Amino acid sequence: MEAIHIDWVNGSPALPAKETPQNQIKKENIQIGQITSFLVGAESRISALGLLREINNFKKEPLMAVIPGAALSQLWETISYAEIAFQIISIFVIMIGIIGMMVSIYTSLENRRREMSILRAIGASYKSIVFLLISESFIMSLFGCFLGYILCCGFIKLLQPIILNKFGILIPFLNLQSTEYFYLIIVIVISCIIGIIPAIKAYKNSLSDGLSIKI
Repeated sequence: MEAIHIDWVNGSPALPAKETPQNQIKKENIQIGQITSFLVGAESRISALGLLREINNFKKEPLMAVIPGAALSQLWETISYAEIAFQIISIFVIMIGIIGMMVSIYTSLENRRREMSILRAIGASYKSIVFLLISESFIMSLFGCFLGYILCCGFIKLLQPIILNKFGILIPFLNLQSTEYFYLIIVIVISCIIGIIPAIKAYKNSLSDGLSIKI
């Protein structure tokens, strides 16, 4: 801890140009002038709470006592809020992507009315038209999931050393767990279900209306 703060002044780190190089910091050159923290063990958990209150209320010296387990629990609880917020943002992003895909397929039907009408004229059934558009939704969602994973891995590969050197935070590579596979399957299934809406619209376009489009 003393070596970490060796160039700090008044609670602030030194400028990068004025930092002591790491290879010049030797154990024998580090002088410890004061004790900044120490670990105290209590005989029971109940007495630990009393000791915590007694130290924090001590008037003769500005001391602060912390129970490591409770502090870590509060830290993870705080981080969990950010994690939940990111999950909510991810859900909205997925919803916008799926709706955008549906709108794209739906609007493209105006340019494909002749195609759909010809398919119906040659005997394509309701199931064939629905299967065709649901297959498009499936392929688009599958390709989107695969492309998103590849781009995410690429950005992690590119930014990992920069973030590690700048902030000391290691971002691991994505190893998909069962939960992530479940989310991907849910996205693909919802995309296929959404694809039913433009499929019904395509089938309901009348045969004569579709074949009478002027090119």
